[in-house]
This record gives sequence, C-alpha cells and structure tokens, in this order.
Amino acid sequence: MGRNLRHLLMFLLIILKEPNLPDAGRTCSPSSVQKTGRSCAPPRCDCNFLGLTSITLNLPSSITDLYLNHNNIAIIREGVFVNVPQLQNLSLSYNQITMILEGTFVNLTQLQKLKLSYNKITMLQNGAFVNLPQLQYLNLFSNQLQITKIQPDAFANLPRLRTLDLSLNKITMSKPGIFANLPGLRVLALSKNKITKMKEGSFANLSGLRELWLNTNKITTINPGIFANLPWLEKLYLSGNQITLIQEGTFVNLAQLQELSLSNNQITLIPPGAFANFTLLQVLWLTSNKITLIQKGTFVNLTRLRLLSLSYNQITMIQPGAFANVPGLRQLFLSHNKITNIKDDAFANLSGLRELWLANNKITTIKPGIFANLPQLQKLYLTNNKMSAIAPLVFSLLPSNFDIKLDGNPWQCDCKMVPFRLDSTEFPSFKDQITCVEPANLRGQKLTDVSPEDLVCAEPTISALSVDVQVTLKFNNSDKGTTAGSTVKNKKNKTRPTIASPLKSSSFHADTRATSINYHNCTAAGSTVGPAEKRAKTRAIISPTLQTTPEKPESDTSKESVSSFPKPALIGSVCGPIAGIALIGTVILTIWCKRRTKNPPPGSSSG
Repeated sequence: MGRNLRHLLMFLLIILKEPNLPDAGRTCSPSSVQKTGRSCAPPRCDCNFLGLTSITLNLPSSITDLYLNHNNIAIIREGVFVNVPQLQNLSLSYNQITMILEGTFVNLTQLQKLKLSYNKITMLQNGAFVNLPQLQYLNLFSNQLQITKIQPDAFANLPRLRTLDLSLNKITMSKPGIFANLPGLRVLALSKNKITKMKEGSFANLSGLRELWLNTNKITTINPGIFANLPWLEKLYLSGNQITLIQEGTFVNLAQLQELSLSNNQITLIPPGAFANFTLLQVLWLTSNKITLIQKGTFVNLTRLRLLSLSYNQITMIQPGAFANVPGLRQLFLSHNKITNIKDDAFANLSGLRELWLANNKITTIKPGIFANLPQLQKLYLTNNKMSAIAPLVFSLLPSNFDIKLDGNPWQCDCKMVPFRLDSTEFPSFKDQITCVEPANLRGQKLTDVSPEDLVCAEPTISALSVDVQVTLKFNNSDKGTTAGSTVKNKKNKTRPTIASPLKSSSFHADTRATSINYHNCTAAGSTVGPAEKRAKTRAIISPTLQTTPEKPESDTSKESVSSFPKPALIGSVCGPIAGIALIGTVILTIWCKRRTKNPPPGSSSG
C-alpha cells in the first residue's frame, strides 16, 4: 500500500513540473508571454492560450490593448485591472466566465472596446459595466443570457456605447426599458436568439439607433408601430424568422431606412404599398419565402431601390409593370422560382438595370422584345430553365459584350435554331453554352459546332382521308313524272351516285339534306309536307392526291410541287356536286309541276 502511495505522489509531481501544462500560478506578464513566442510590450500584450484560470496581471501601466482569449478564466475579480488604467481594448473571449458582477471593470475609464463573446455568462447584475464612460463597443455574443437574468440597470451609465451585441444567447423576448439607458446606441444585435414576440416599447429611447439585427429568431408577427420610435433606423434585419404577413403600418415612421431583409420567412403575399414609406430604401431582401405573385404597386415609391432579391420563392409569372415603380434598380434576382411566362413590359421602366437573374425557373419561351427596355443590362442568367429554342431577336438590342448564361436548357437543335445559329457569332459569350439535347444524333454537341445544314425539322406526315357528302331530296306525292337526264323513283328506290378520286387531305364529312318542296306552291319549304316522300341520296367520296413540301423551299421553282390542298378547291370539290344535284332536282321538279298543272289528276278540279 505504501509503495503505491509513493508512486502516486511521484506521478503528481511529474504532472506539476510539466512545462506544457497549465500552471495555477501562471500570470499574464511579459516574461510568461515571451516563453510562448508572443509579444507583450507596450502598448499591446498578448496573453492568449496561456491556460489561465484566473487573472493575475503583472503588466506595465501603459498597456492599452490586452488580449486574454482562449484561457480557462471563470471569474473576474473586482479591481483586477486597477494597475492598467490606460486600457482601451480588452478581449476576454473563449473563456469560462459565467457572471459579470457589479464593479468588475471599475476604474477602466479609458476603455472603449470590451469583448466577452464565447463564454458561459448567464447573468448581468446592475452596475456590471459601471464607470465605463468611454465604452463604445460591448460584445456578449454566444453566451447563455436570458432576458430575465439581465437586470434593469445592467447597461446603465454607458453614455457613449454605440454597439451592443447580444446575439446567440437564450433571450426569448424583448423586455421594455432594458435599453432605455442607451440613448447613443447605434447598433443593436439580437440575432440567433429565441425571440418570439416584441412588446410595445421594447426599443423605447433608442431614437438614434441605425441598425437593428433581429434575424434568426422565432418571430411570427410584427405588431404595427413596434419600430415607431426608431426614426433614424437605416438597416433592419428580420431574416430567418417565421413571419407570414406584412401588416399595414408595420414599418411606419421608418423614413430613413436604406436596407431591409425579410428573407427566409414564410411570407406569401405583400400588399401593395407595404413599403411605401421607404423612399430612401436601396436594398430589399425577400429571398426564400412563399411569395407567388408580385402585384402592381407592391414597390411603389421605392425610387432609390438598387437591389431587389425575390429568389427562392414560388412566383409563376411576371406581370406587366411589376417593377415599374423602381426605376433606379440595378440588380434584380428572380432565380429559383416557378416562372413559366414573362409578360410583355414585365421589365418596363428599368432602363438602368445591370443584372437580371432568372436561372432555375421553368421558362419555356423568351419573346422578342422582352429585354428591349434594358439598354444598360450587363449580366443575364437564364441557366437551368425549360427553353428548347430561342430567337436571335430576343437579344438584338443588347450590347454584344454582355454576360449571358444559357446552359442547362433542353435545347432542340433543329430548323428553328438556324437563325440563332447564324447570328450567334455576334455574341461571343454564347459560344459553347448551348448543348443540343435533341435530336438524338446531335445530342451532346455544341450548337456552334453544328453546321446549319444539319439543323433540320422532321417532315410532317398527312394521312389520306375521305370526304363524305350526302344529299337527300324529298318530294310530295307519288307521281311518276320523269325528265330526260333524271330519275324519280318510288319511295323504296334511291339514287346513289358515287364520285371517287385519290386525295390525301385532312378529314372532311358533309351530310346535307334538301328540304321538302310543297306541291301546291312548288317552292322550297323548311319542313316535310305530305304523307309520302321520295328521297334521292348522293354520296360523294373525294380523294385527290395531296403532296407536301419540306419546310425548306426548293431552289428550283420549276420542279416545285403543290405544298398544300387549297381550301377553295376543297370547298369547290364538295359544294360543286351538291349544287349540281340540287339544280338538276329543281329542273325536274319544275317540269313536273308544269305538267301537273296542265294535266291535273281526275277529281282535283272539283271542290
């Protein structure tokens, strides 16, 4: 047992004497720093990575910048910095500090920057930063602060504080009055917390605030007027929340706003005039929402807007005049939507636009003239859409040296691409971007490598069809009057001439019936008269030969064949027989009526 104890003691002595392990008595001094190869000489001392568990300073009083990052410091004793009154920069990031007590930084009247990020601070007592009249920057990023653990006067007596970073903590809501003692604050960062709602008065007495960071929280609703006390706010970041609706009056009294980020939310609709108060707005981020439609007037009064991002939404169509109220726009991002159609004048009044991003949509066609109002366009991205052909006139008004991306589309390299292939040399940036997908024999080839003679369309095939014409003549009574060249039979007999010739044309079927003829007046009537009828039916099947020519005209016009069967000829071939039969029938009936009048049947004169 005694031998084992001696071995244990020897092992502990070896550990304590190991120079590379932390020493409880190690201090932040020029000598200890020099052993690490770092520098510690006025005005700067680097005591990073010394394994310090507490702060023991043995430094010249003229030190102004002190770095104590990446140690194991858990507690900062009161008055520990009393011997460095000229300190202006103090960094204590990446330690194990859990609490900032009252008077921790007393007597540091020249301190301007204090970094306490990446610690485990859970509480800020009243007066934690007392007697820091020159402090301008306070960083508490990535701690474990809760709003209930920040006492009301924790930030008291900081008249010159300009930036306060409380991002990546455990704050669940904004507490009214907590920042009331910071009238000079310019930047307030509350990003990456768990804020779900903001109470009225949360930002009271911050009339000089320029930037407010509320991104990556859990905010669902922004009550109207919540930012009403921030008349000088220039940048507002609300991305990465759960906002679904922009209510009327949400951004009232933000006339100085220049940048607004609402990306990565769940916004489905932006009512017209929602941003009408932002006459100075230059940047608007609406990326990654659920917007389906941009209504007219959505961006009214945004005459100074320079950048608008609507990428990663569910927009299906760009309506005419959608961006007519942003004449100063320079960059427009519409990638990763579901756009299939771009209406005429969709980009009207954007004469200063420099960049247009339309990649990763479902665009099938670009109409000529769509980009006619964009004379300053320098970058156009149309990659990964559904375009199979494109007309050269689409880009005819754009400068030849502008940057365009067209790859990733299912290009159909046939006769419709010939004009574009011939004109593509005018646009050097087009080279090697269009890769044929169809037809199969050109798949994988660059359009610029394909000869225009090989860009052909498949010839159409027109099947042979018949024309069926049926004519029915109806007669009164059952007399046997006959005329040369015609036949009138009893009601059991039918005359059915058939005309046939080979015709390849589209299907046509006509079935016409001649109306009944009244005996007494010998005139055509619209209904059947009399108890007996006699019918004559004519059925014509017409099929003359029709040849089609390919889409490319032959150079030798003397050998040119008929390209199509003319409609007048088709109508004549159908109506001619009908008219002839009707004329013959009329002649027959006229003769019959006259004979009937001269030789009336017995007993007809009585009455």
